[in-house]
Amino acid sequence: MRFASFLLFVFLGFPAKAADPASYDALIVLGAGAPPEGWANPVLVERVCKGAQEWKAGRAGRLVMSGGTTAGHIAEAEMMRAVAVAMGVPAADVLIEPSSISTVENAAFSLRVARAARIGSAALVTHRSHLDRAKETFERVGGGYWKDLGAIAADGALTPACFPSVKPLGLGSTVDMLIIDVSEDQPIEELFDLPEDVPTRRLVEEVLAAGQTYRAGMAKRLYFTEPVLFSSTAAASRGAARGHISRTELARIVASAIGVAFDDITISSARRFVVAHPEAEAGRLRPGGRDAVVARPSEPGAQRRAARAGVPAMKRFLFAVVVASATLPVQAKFFAAAGKADITPDPSRDTVWLAGYGASGRRAEGIQQPLYVRGLVVSDGERTAALVALDSFGLQREDVLSWRRELGWTGGERYLFAAATHSHSAPDTLGLWGRFPGLSGYDAAYRRRVRAAVVGLVRELSGKLEEAEIAAGRTDVDPRGLCTDDRAPFVIDPELEAVRVRGAAKHEPIATLVRWSCHPVTFTEANRNISPDFPGPLCDRIESSGGGACVYLSGSVGGHLIPETDRSAPVARQLEDVHRIGAAVAGAALKALAKAEPIRGDVRFRSESVRVPVENSRYLAFLPALAPGHRLLDASGAALPDWKKYWLPIRHLVRFPLPARLRPWVETEASVVDIGSVRIAGVPAEIFPEEVLGGYDGKLRFGHPLIGKDNANPPRLDQAPKGPYLREKLHAKYGIVVSLANDELGYLVPSYDFQTAPSRTMLPQPRGTHYEETESVGRSAAGLVLEAFDDLLK
Repeated sequence: MRFASFLLFVFLGFPAKAADPASYDALIVLGAGAPPEGWANPVLVERVCKGAQEWKAGRAGRLVMSGGTTAGHIAEAEMMRAVAVAMGVPAADVLIEPSSISTVENAAFSLRVARAARIGSAALVTHRSHLDRAKETFERVGGGYWKDLGAIAADGALTPACFPSVKPLGLGSTVDMLIIDVSEDQPIEELFDLPEDVPTRRLVEEVLAAGQTYRAGMAKRLYFTEPVLFSSTAAASRGAARGHISRTELARIVASAIGVAFDDITISSARRFVVAHPEAEAGRLRPGGRDAVVARPSEPGAQRRAARAGVPAMKRFLFAVVVASATLPVQAKFFAAAGKADITPDPSRDTVWLAGYGASGRRAEGIQQPLYVRGLVVSDGERTAALVALDSFGLQREDVLSWRRELGWTGGERYLFAAATHSHSAPDTLGLWGRFPGLSGYDAAYRRRVRAAVVGLVRELSGKLEEAEIAAGRTDVDPRGLCTDDRAPFVIDPELEAVRVRGAAKHEPIATLVRWSCHPVTFTEANRNISPDFPGPLCDRIESSGGGACVYLSGSVGGHLIPETDRSAPVARQLEDVHRIGAAVAGAALKALAKAEPIRGDVRFRSESVRVPVENSRYLAFLPALAPGHRLLDASGAALPDWKKYWLPIRHLVRFPLPARLRPWVETEASVVDIGSVRIAGVPAEIFPEEVLGGYDGKLRFGHPLIGKDNANPPRLDQAPKGPYLREKLHAKYGIVVSLANDELGYLVPSYDFQTAPSRTMLPQPRGTHYEETESVGRSAAGLVLEAFDDLLK
């Protein structure tokens, strides 16, 4: 039988806190891992119950609830706070730490809360089997901070006395659906407004009574709604709570915890279901022809607001002063962990199509070097960012979103930043290089393997966080002999940034992050073996030199920056160049880190969704191949019906060209991650170096002509965009622009030089160097993505 924390809400009302002096400043109640959909479990309930009992006995002045989101979208700490408040602990005495998902994070993030709230002594509340490890972890992470750190076992706190006897609602007969109105709860008289996701006693009473009715066989289904009689507008504005969970979702958690089958619970936040029927107040309604009972309509919202307005203004002012004094700025510490996981497919067992050259894939024949997903997870005690780099041609937005959903990192204080190294000797992950043109080479089983590797790695690292020191360095790398530009104007991004992460206690290496700009295409289409290209030897060199896990990020690789090698050489010679370039760039990174500067500050992140029209004629012809990786929209932003994914290509080919009003759009993402003074901008495509640094004046041509004399169709530099360019807009000493981040839309070709043939195949290519247009989502993409960064960096 599943129990839940909310079972304790209802009638277990503790008396006022004892007047004896507290033994500790606070009790830190540790979370226990919430099951899927936000259900609480009896282990969590027992710990909260013990903490509240100890608070009642005067053992501590405050409670700190520590636990993040392991599944669903409500943090354990929020559920624990709700339990404690319903038990009679004043909300002002309950602090929350809603980010941790491991004991190490419990310790690290609770330390941040303790410092801000001036808590110097504490006792941990957890189960006996966890006590020793938890106490040892808190002492190690605390680094001598705790004046007194105790431990209290929660075993046995959960007794039958905690469970009230709730009678079911008195229904005259069995109904198909019982509708419970949870739109307005009774006010809790506190010094301040409680967050809307802390349920009151009335809400829990209603849900428990409805659950007993269901279990007694008098109702087949429960429907929790927030109806507003005759007012759908007000209902739509109030469905979601001020936090990130509505009352109806809380009601579902409570009901599922007392044994109501999850499939028998329907919820509405007054967006899909609005009661606007005069019979609702009488308690009878027939939605969809099925009998239903509307249970206990709630009081008008005006009454609730009036009750809260009665709280004395002076009390509110005093409480605000207390909060302000307890939240003075504290220098953030960093916590970090890094590692890697193998994602190499087996071409001897499975058919593997390599991406990146021509209109169809090349079948892999062997493995030159393994492919990895490498990750660095960094936290400041409040926010956590995972920087993940995959030895992959490219990532699709829907894949990245699915990884975030599976991790539970869909918002709030955690962010997954994923980027591809862009090796052209890796499997097709975009669905563009199968056996024949237009046929996807993205294997479903490999897709699942990559997802499991990414999610598993981030979860593992999140449980291994340790206090860390971070330093950063940068240098300019002379590209001659390493990288060249084969599209005019000749502009090379020479910047190399490197970030070093070490353990704070023993200064042992955790990770090294390296960003440099050049396509990993040292191997040409002649190669038939799986390889990460030069990022593989580069990371091998870093890791063997004591740099910890190496995370390599591709910079401004568009334009078209490629290794400066003999591309007609045999594959064996290409392999030599792979190792030569990897070793040279690794050496430059290690040299930059020899003068690295310490990094301090917070971890922050922000992102913005960007809608881009699909203007590429080839992409329109093979639209179904793009659909699995991107959410296709129409011009208004509505989801494109499935039938249009097939009809539009036919319409495009038969009556060319497809009118602009019929063109589909895709949604992508621009992002920024800050780790102290290191700012990382994630571009969902291959951005040109001139869009990042400028260089139209020839300052970044490194001895080459800005425009070759044999260029039959040179770019009009007088029409080139003026600065400031993206790198300058970052306003950071260590500004890192990363291509292929969280998506891959092809090249971001500057609109002033976007030239393509107006044909179905986009052939013949205009004279000069205009290959990149055929691998771009369209002319509009560059401007729309760069505009998004203007908004993010304001």
